[in-house]
Amino acid sequence: MKYALKAIEIQEKYIFTPKFLDIGSYQTVADILKDAGKLKEALKYIEKSLEVAKKKEDLNGIAIGENKLGNIYDDMELQQEALKHYKIGYEYALKADYPLLQTDLLSNLGRMATL
Repeated sequence: MKYALKAIEIQEKYIFTPKFLDIGSYQTVADILKDAGKLKEALKYIEKSLEVAKKKEDLNGIAIGENKLGNIYDDMELQQEALKHYKIGYEYALKADYPLLQTDLLSNLGRMATL
């Protein structure tokens, strides 16, 4: 967590051009916060990672971020919001030709259909 936060600090301090922006540190912090049950805080970091992925036009990063956003909303028991993000993530995973993430998102969509 310490190193990921430091990486974010450096990235934001020097405002790298989109080509050099990194979403990994934001997602790492979000994952740690999610695991600690700090879901609202985790949302902020995933939303920031999505902002960066969109600036970079990183289809994989957007798909991953949308899936993680869905996971957090799912944990918050906000199924409609989770479903929305899983659907968006799936569309980006298709555009990115990312089969592994497509299967993960399809599993999430299927699980949501059973609720």
